[in-house]
Amino acid sequence: MIDWKILDIEPAEDLKVIKRAYAKQLKHYHPEDDPKGYQHLRETYEKAVSYVRKKENDNTAFTKLPTETVTTIHYHHSQTPLEEFIEKLQFIYHDFNQRIDISSWKNLLDFEAVWSVEWFPRTRHAITEFLDQHSFLPIEVWLLLNETFDWEKWDQDFYKKYLEQHNYLRYDCLKSVKDSEADRYLEGRNNVYEALKANNLKQAEKLIDNVKLIFADDPELLRLQGIYYQRKGNARLALQCYCECLEKIPNDVDCRAEKIRLLHQLGRWKEVIEETELLRELNDIPSIKFLYIKALMETDQWNKAEEEIHKMIDENPNDVEANNLFTKIIHHQRKNKKSRYEKTLMNNSVQPFSFKDKLVFSLYLQPYKKIFLLFFCCLIVQSIISDSIERSIGYTFFEWFPVALSLPSPSIETYGYMVILVVLYFMIIKMIVRVFRIFFYQEVQS
Repeated sequence: MIDWKILDIEPAEDLKVIKRAYAKQLKHYHPEDDPKGYQHLRETYEKAVSYVRKKENDNTAFTKLPTETVTTIHYHHSQTPLEEFIEKLQFIYHDFNQRIDISSWKNLLDFEAVWSVEWFPRTRHAITEFLDQHSFLPIEVWLLLNETFDWEKWDQDFYKKYLEQHNYLRYDCLKSVKDSEADRYLEGRNNVYEALKANNLKQAEKLIDNVKLIFADDPELLRLQGIYYQRKGNARLALQCYCECLEKIPNDVDCRAEKIRLLHQLGRWKEVIEETELLRELNDIPSIKFLYIKALMETDQWNKAEEEIHKMIDENPNDVEANNLFTKIIHHQRKNKKSRYEKTLMNNSVQPFSFKDKLVFSLYLQPYKKIFLLFFCCLIVQSIISDSIERSIGYTFFEWFPVALSLPSPSIETYGYMVILVVLYFMIIKMIVRVFRIFFYQEVQS
């Protein structure tokens, strides 16, 4: 009986399916860590392969010829599984279109030299030596090969050099490069990347010029050239490079993000908003969100800016920059509401009087004519009494208070006048307050 469960597949008659399942399970049943599990996996794999091959032989029809024939047997030297693998590996690598096609590498991994326990150690050693000398592969191919050969555990130096330190530059736009010039171009492009990484701008400039002579239509090279101009402080030429790059690859996230940063630097706010909305369909980069919100603020789209900053704070409440922006937006919104309220009050207040306004205003004051009459009477009486006080003591009522202590005591009559004057002032102030309260109340009601 075949234990299909250990292979983690349903019963199958396809050798490729069985081999892939076996390779996947080898990561869980390592000979050193779990010798019994590995032994059981190996036996199950061999049984499954024998079962499929027997099934294929049983289905092969044998037809007898009517007459006897003479069969000539030609003996020739057959290649070992490892030799077949290396031959195919070299063929794929030196044909550039196959090299960047991940399906070619998947077919290579179906070779017996990969799945055979006997051949696998030698195969891994051979492909590691070959790729150490021929390393220009897309990151997708490196990740696929690492799933099978597991360099992360087996050869950590090799893994760090070619996978962890991969530059992630694209290869899919290089199909028109000649096979004979592919490696020379890729090496030059890689040198440009390393020069920019080391911030060696003089060397980067020379390398960019040399590489463009080999192949000038690579959008990745345009992006690297944009980074060079950006570091040189030439924002307009950098922006031009990014625009050309995006014409060739509209979905390039990194290139669009750099374009947005440059547009923000140049103060082209509307373009920042448009480009960010295109980028957000592909990837929502936090640093670009801040530029987007600032552009909304610069174009007076405060409500939308407030919505966006709320989303950012909901995602990360401890984001200091987001909270600072939120404070600025709220401060502006409150200030703006206050100014709008004051403007509304001014618009609702009485404008310079027309004849009609005067007529309406006089009719409005009719119920309060007694108050105004009393008010004027109080003013007349207080004027008379003030003159009497000044003739009596030589000072007005308001001048007397500061020097009251240094003066001789006034007469009782003068004191009486002063008391009456205080009462009159109190009544005048009370009437003024009452009228203002009535007007204010009416304004609020309206």
